[in-house]
Amino acid sequence: MIHHQINEEFQDWVNLDHLHTYAEKTLVYLDAVDCDLTIVIGSNADIHELNRTYRRIDAPTDVLSFVYDMRDPETNARYLGDIIISAEMLKEQAQEAGHSIDKELCTLIVHGVLHLYGYDHEAEEGEPIMLPLQAKIIEAVFSV
Repeated sequence: MIHHQINEEFQDWVNLDHLHTYAEKTLVYLDAVDCDLTIVIGSNADIHELNRTYRRIDAPTDVLSFVYDMRDPETNARYLGDIIISAEMLKEQAQEAGHSIDKELCTLIVHGVLHLYGYDHEAEEGEPIMLPLQAKIIEAVFSV
């Protein structure tokens, strides 16, 4: 199950059906169909505070992933964690890349899910694995 929380000021920017579809298709691609996660769309200020608190980086970023990887005792569903996306960075990066906010949303969701699933492009050995996989998944997923 894909849970979501979108700050009221950004609700018009995000197509909820697409948000859920991108996350679900990414999980299917990774063969992680019995997994739950939450996607939060917040402000630069929100993500800046989280980045400072948890990564000790005093700046906003586009997406953060918080891995929980635990099982619900009632359903046995695996809860992967939370993906936090900055709405302002989403819009800015879409404009810079010359594509839609929707395509950028797909990119950030796929990126976030890969982090929840254990991939890490910041590790030297992880970048050549994660980024090409991300590109393949985006191509497969962004066909709504």
